[in-house]
Amino acid sequence: MHITNLGLHQVSFQSGDSYKGAEETGNQKSVSVISYQRVKNGERNKGVEALNRLYLQNQTSLTGKGLLFARDRAAVFYEAIKLAGGDTSKIKAMMEQLDTYKLGEVDKRNINELNKVISEEIRAQLGIKNKKELQSEIKQIFTNHLNNKNWEPINKNINYHGKNYGFQLTPASHMKIGNKNIFVKEYNGKGICCASTRESQHIANMWLSKVVDDEGKEIFSGIRHGVISAYGLKKNSSERAVAARNKAEELASAALYSRRELLSQALSGKTVDLKIVSTSLLTPTSLTGGEESMLKDQVKALKGLNSKRGEPTKLLIRNSDGLLQEVNVNLKVVTFNFGVNELALKMGLGWRNVDKLNGESICSLLGDNFLKNGVIGGWAAEAIEKNPSCKNDVIYLANQIKEILNKKLQKK
Repeated sequence: MHITNLGLHQVSFQSGDSYKGAEETGNQKSVSVISYQRVKNGERNKGVEALNRLYLQNQTSLTGKGLLFARDRAAVFYEAIKLAGGDTSKIKAMMEQLDTYKLGEVDKRNINELNKVISEEIRAQLGIKNKKELQSEIKQIFTNHLNNKNWEPINKNINYHGKNYGFQLTPASHMKIGNKNIFVKEYNGKGICCASTRESQHIANMWLSKVVDDEGKEIFSGIRHGVISAYGLKKNSSERAVAARNKAEELASAALYSRRELLSQALSGKTVDLKIVSTSLLTPTSLTGGEESMLKDQVKALKGLNSKRGEPTKLLIRNSDGLLQEVNVNLKVVTFNFGVNELALKMGLGWRNVDKLNGESICSLLGDNFLKNGVIGGWAAEAIEKNPSCKNDVIYLANQIKEILNKKLQKK
């Protein structure tokens, strides 16, 4: 998860899963789709679509290896083969046999036998050579399925203590000026799910989140997004670095879009100021998950967006005419990271890699001496100077941060 604050918060969630099997062809993925040997002409796409739906409804069943999931797992693959026009008799017979047993009567041998039959039938009837290839191909199909669904805005109202609050979630594909979204590469109404670990143009799972009160006043605005790392690509490769840069630029464009008055000024030719504070909730340890390299990709890409003195950062924004237009932004980015899983909080892993990062960013945000003597500086002082009415709120929030960091509560 990431929280990026512009006066806003950006929150992003990432998947620890990675996959192999998709090959890059230019900017597009070339996926070797499962070849159904017994599918009738014209029925292949129907079978794939049905398999997609089955997976989305039974994700736990597909991955569950325990006793309780065996029957559901068998049912999912049974339907997949059936929809592909294959022979389901062996799996059906074993399912019927399992149905005659009580839970306590089914042992590990029964489960292993069922899994073996399923694997053999999947490989034989769907043209898959081995289990690893099967999992890779199926996952890629489901990833493409999610990415090709229409991603629509979500609006909900919640009543709290007699007041009504509206929650508005807008996916990247609907961040538009006119009829097209603002980004260099079009979303065409679709999205990018977090399983797209080789995606080189878009950030995964990016949404603009807003909360308004019962008078329509905006009280929160933020952007959530996936990790800025194409971690399915080769580590330390130029391809992976370029992908991270593309994602970072897309994030900056989304941040500008969320501040519509700044966006209008930028499109009119003015150079605008924009600050971004990004906070990740990764555990950057080399022991598991690859999150250490993900964080390095992200921090490098975001810091690379910082404008040099007298040289604004240039972004490409698609304007109301649907044309890409270069805009100038005095962009400042600082990055934080706080691990939130058991590895970080119970085992203390990952902090060595981020304490320095967090320390530098605190100095930018609150000033060099704030943690020691409580004197607010940095971006917080600039905010108070620009808007004196927010002084008490800034001091209150800054003191909360001071208490957390000085007592190391973020590590507990």
